[in-house]
Amino acid sequence: MICIECSKATNSLYHKYSSTNLRLTRCSNCNKISDKYVEYDKVLLFIDLILLKPQAYKHLVYNTNLINTTVIAKQNYKAIIRILILINLFEVYLNWAYEEINFSESNNAIILNNDNVILQYLFFIVKVGLNNAIYHAIIQFIFKFFGICRYDFDLIEFDKEDGRDYKIVHPNNVLQYIDQHNDKIFHYHPNRVIIDTIILLSNITKLLPVFIIIWPYDLITLRLNMILIKLINNYFVYVNLNSCFSDYKFKNEILLSIVLSNLVSYLVVEVFLMRVVRSIIV
Repeated sequence: MICIECSKATNSLYHKYSSTNLRLTRCSNCNKISDKYVEYDKVLLFIDLILLKPQAYKHLVYNTNLINTTVIAKQNYKAIIRILILINLFEVYLNWAYEEINFSESNNAIILNNDNVILQYLFFIVKVGLNNAIYHAIIQFIFKFFGICRYDFDLIEFDKEDGRDYKIVHPNNVLQYIDQHNDKIFHYHPNRVIIDTIILLSNITKLLPVFIIIWPYDLITLRLNMILIKLINNYFVYVNLNSCFSDYKFKNEILLSIVLSNLVSYLVVEVFLMRVVRSIIV
């Protein structure tokens, strides 16, 4: 758990004195409320996510059970997987609908000409899945290459009878520390999981084209809107990776990772994948 204002570790987010008396704790570093979203309604939290408030993203990434783990080898990411599946299915539908509207000039016309609906559906699942996998992988690679880390340390939490205790460990010594204290129940969040979670939460902007598909637009307006939403999504990823992960210490490197991930995913999916599909079908 961290303070969503200054990103410093905190022992607790609140103290519960009774079933009706819950008091939020103040951060010992900045003296602000550690996490105000503990008492927020989920609708208000969602609005703040749309408004790109870094505190809302920090709350979800670090202070909820979204990516909590117990034993490092048995990480529980059920909530993340559900969100991933939901966003991917929406994206498959939106891609499919957009390509059918743009049929006359679509690169995927060879697939859309096929009467087999299941084949079309599988194609768009593979296309969306491959695109997202490459996008995540390139960003992870750039972060690893430049040594971009949340902090200069990794925070390991372990359970105690009266709550949780914390240990600050250098990233290179995490596994060694856990092996030496394997009698304790750990809650450890690897950097790669934090990165994927931030990207995934930023991808809520990909759902905005639903409203574009519902109401009729001319083809040019539709294309411009799709390009604009793509830019907005990348901007969300850029801002959230900076604010929630590196505190704006690696702005250029993060921008490079997003540009490269888009370029590589486009070349692989729109060029290589379509060549493979054409060679199989023709």
